[in-house]
Amino acid sequence: MEEGWFRVRGRALLPTDALSEEILEGYGSGALLRCKITRPRSMPHHHFFFAYLKEAFENWPEGGAELGNGVRFHPENEEHLRAWAIIMAGVKFRIAVEVDDGDMPAGELGNVLAGVLRKLRRMRIYAWPKLINGRVRIVMPVSIAHDPMDEKDFSELSSAVFDMIEGLIGLSADECWERWHERADKDAVAA
Repeated sequence: MEEGWFRVRGRALLPTDALSEEILEGYGSGALLRCKITRPRSMPHHHFFFAYLKEAFENWPEGGAELGNGVRFHPENEEHLRAWAIIMAGVKFRIAVEVDDGDMPAGELGNVLAGVLRKLRRMRIYAWPKLINGRVRIVMPVSIAHDPMDEKDFSELSSAVFDMIEGLIGLSADECWERWHERADKDAVAA
């Protein structure tokens, strides 16, 4: 699949660089092309997502956040919080391990899950068990790197993470955004 950068002018897409022009030159005038149109990621949005997670980690309740049924979560570090939040927000995750839990007794299943999770943790991979369509899966967060995730998908993911964390610890993304810009303004004046 060829990728290029194009700018919208009226109802036309115009190439923005030589490589994109080359792509179009390979097709005759009037050729029918199928395109997947995405928006490039916003760097300020990307930076703010990580700034918000840093702020959330620094303001996380000492005893952990109450998740319900007496379960509490306390992140080890910002990366642990990011991985957990992406999965728990329920927007994007990938299956890391499928556990064949057919007729396995609950205690045995628990031991298998704990063993797999320990091995993943030793490899510095954050993953959690999740019930999907009645089957136990061990899931890990999707990559939020620029290339695999466009702005639309990143906006959906970040909004879900912001809403979930605000619901747990009360940290508003809007308030954090204002503080983040105030700090950036102060840093710019000081420099």
